[in-house]
Amino acid sequence: MRGIRKLILLTNDWRSNILGCTSYIIERSVHLSILKRYSIFIIAIIIQSSGISLVVKSMLGTSPISSFPYVLSLAFPFSLGQFTFAINMLLVLGQVLLLRRDFDRVQWLQIPMTMIFAYAIDVFMDIWSS
Repeated sequence: MRGIRKLILLTNDWRSNILGCTSYIIERSVHLSILKRYSIFIIAIIIQSSGISLVVKSMLGTSPISSFPYVLSLAFPFSLGQFTFAINMLLVLGQVLLLRRDFDRVQWLQIPMTMIFAYAIDVFMDIWSS
């Protein structure tokens, strides 16, 4: 019984250390400038689009959100990036219809971010195919 109690105490200490680090990271991220935060976000979008292109080109499969645009790009003369943009715009439209007045203005930033994402997918599809 004593060993189990000691393990629980160690586990609780471990969690508090992790949570302490997490709260420090969250507090620190609040102080980043908006320009820096969006720059990091755009870099992350470009890296993610590179990963999607690599997975598709290596024939390892796709994620559920990318599988529908990928299948459509095989059947129609539009690219994976173009179909990704179109489907994401349908999802944004669904958000607008469901949320109506609760749809914040900042959510409109999904459109330019999706444009960057879709364009980067097409660029990396071309890069990885050559």
